[in-house]
Amino acid sequence: MEENQGSNPLQRSGMPISDGIGNWGDFAKLFITPFLIAAVAIGVFFIFTFFFSESKTRYDYLESIKIGGVNNRWHSAYMLSKIMRADADKPFEDRFIRELLAIYENTKNDDPRIRRYLTLTLGYLSDPRSIKSLWDATEDADDETRLYALWSLGKLRVKGLQEKVLEYLNDPDPGMRKLAAHLLGSLDEDGSKSGLRAALSDPVDDVKWNAALSLAKLGDSAGKDILELMLDRNYLSGHGQMDEILKEETIKSAVYAIGALQVETLKERLADLKDSDPNMKVRQAAIEALNMFEGNG
Repeated sequence: MEENQGSNPLQRSGMPISDGIGNWGDFAKLFITPFLIAAVAIGVFFIFTFFFSESKTRYDYLESIKIGGVNNRWHSAYMLSKIMRADADKPFEDRFIRELLAIYENTKNDDPRIRRYLTLTLGYLSDPRSIKSLWDATEDADDETRLYALWSLGKLRVKGLQEKVLEYLNDPDPGMRKLAAHLLGSLDEDGSKSGLRAALSDPVDDVKWNAALSLAKLGDSAGKDILELMLDRNYLSGHGQMDEILKEETIKSAVYAIGALQVETLKERLADLKDSDPNMKVRQAAIEALNMFEGNG
């Protein structure tokens, strides 16, 4: 069964495409976003401030964003996003939400670093009162802010988001196209599949990868040739930015997608991975994917 136009095979099997793909709690692991790169680059700076920051509350950081010095303000915005990520499943007081939104509205012409981290903070907040501000931020002059706004709206499952996401499949920034391809996998609406099929021809590989994975999530095997490529370690080694952990996640993502779609022509390839891949987690993923073919997934 290479394509199922009805129910989603991933939902039937209960198997996620990967640890990160399709999980709204975080960016997909295939997204090497500027935020993650920046977090590493400034990590040394935060080592010196961590012990002085860990006792601060969300309100302390809001106050620092309002009245602090240049570096203190964006650092506080970063720390607030970090706290919010850890507390994403907890309820937040109305007072905090109102103050955060008021500050966010005042950052439109501010240091873009502050606005980026506050946009992420709104995503972790997941409160519908932030929708208007986030919609406005999708037109921000700063590329990273636009990317985080789109992700945050996707996390909120905002009605009418699909049209905006489809527009970003043609964005000149490959990071935006990559995120758009990922988000469409969770927007099971008319038009998502056609947009994703077009994205399979994107010149940037990881845009194509995310398009193929999202199509698989929607029960469409149009990206099966790309999924097969994602199993090839030699092919992945040609992408210099990929370390072994990212290769593992990429292969596992493709393995689960192939199993969920039950692509018979790739069943033998999964069996080879089960028997001979050097990575234990990939071998286990192949076992689980093969079980899907037998109805045991």
